[in-house]
Amino acid sequence: MTDNHFDTIVIGSGIGGLTCASLLAQIEERRVLVLERHFTPGGYTHMFRRKKKI
Repeated sequence: MTDNHFDTIVIGSGIGGLTCASLLAQIEERRVLVLERHFTPGGYTHMFRRKKKI
């Protein structure tokens, strides 16, 4: 059976969410789950293009 216990859940994988999750996991040794709606984590730290309006 798998252990699905997490100490902390971070919603959003923008720069703030990833920073908090990383610090909690590395310094506080917590099990962290990061949830993101978009298919690429990182929020506005990655590039994307919008369709042009006609």
